[in-house]
Amino acid sequence: MNVGTSSEKLAWKSYEHGNPSDALALFTALAHDGKPYYLVVAARMHMDGVGTEVDRERARDLLDQAISVGVTEAFLQRALLARLEGDDAAYFRLLNEAVNRGCGPSRYYLGVCYLEGLGTNRDVAKAMSLIQQASSGGNLGAQILLARRFLRYPGSLLQFFRGLRLLLSASARHVYLAFANPHDERLR
Repeated sequence: MNVGTSSEKLAWKSYEHGNPSDALALFTALAHDGKPYYLVVAARMHMDGVGTEVDRERARDLLDQAISVGVTEAFLQRALLARLEGDDAAYFRLLNEAVNRGCGPSRYYLGVCYLEGLGTNRDVAKAMSLIQQASSGGNLGAQILLARRFLRYPGSLLQFFRGLRLLLSASARHVYLAFANPHDERLR
């Protein structure tokens, strides 16, 4: 995410340095000042109870506002909220919508839906195709899942070593990005 204005920088600095209630107020103000992505950030804070009490209804309202103005990330977050609430059908439907709108991390989550039969019938072939696509796009969760499958079910010694290499490299990138850029899309 590109953090350009001084207000954005101040909001993220507040968030990262232990002032989440100030950050929430700043993110909300940014959203009302024409930066609708911050509706998603504020919604996530309400979902997680960061800077405020957990308020899923408020999170839903903010995400629905973000969806109405075309913020793609809002579909993923709305799907995650549906999952928190135990609504696997809505989770699956919203992930499909997020994938169709180009939200990269959603492809991994949708693959997991097919793998585990969440909101849909279990389809391992479709799951692995989606997870492979997410992995090729740089999603570290997808890379680690694939590595674990290669290690657990190696068809050959080569696949075992491919899984080991993938696990080590994805894990190292994950740790690096967590420190260097905790907002990087590849971490989700």
